[in-house]
Amino acid sequence: MMAKTGMIFASFLAGISGFLWLFFTYEIVLRDQ
Repeated sequence: MMAKTGMIFASFLAGISGFLWLFFTYEIVLRDQ
């Protein structure tokens, strides 16, 4: 049970960090133009 919850939590954090990375990259590219 704990391992499954940990995997879900890890993938959730990975998704959030990936989204933030895309968002900041998009902001920098827009500001650069």
